Amino acid sequence: MDTEIRRRLNALCGQLSRWPAVRETLREGAAEDALDTLLTLLRGREEPDSARVEQLLDTIDRAAAEQGLPGLTSSVRGAGPGQPPAIPSLPPGVVNPTLGWTCPLVRCNRVVLAEESVGTPVCAAAGPGANTMAPYPRRPAR
Repeated sequence: MDTEIRRRLNALCGQLSRWPAVRETLREGAAEDALDTLLTLLRGREEPDSARVEQLLDTIDRAAAEQGLPGLTSSVRGAGPGQPPAIPSLPPGVVNPTLGWTCPLVRCNRVVLAEESVGTPVCAAAGPGANTMAPYPRRPAR
């Protein structure tokens, strides 16, 4: 899959992982079948067909926009004017042994840095029981 499709998967997975209600919004927008098909393709052993993945992402994006969530598969984000981004942080002095996490399916370019999460983030595409993101450990100090 090309970089743009991986970016779109990154955005969608991130939103589904953070906001479980997004799935309900997609169901209401008649895109639940497209989402289920996409997640099944991503969980498969073989690299999914890029054109099919893009078609499913477009369907999901249109349905989300119709339900008031425009740009669901876009990585273009931003806080409103004068609003800082809401990123949880660890308490002062606590160092996470993990530098960050990456997509466990290696299907998108999603990376969550340790400073952005107080726990292990999840991958919506990986499915129940296998949904934690893959850790990227810190190198020991020399």
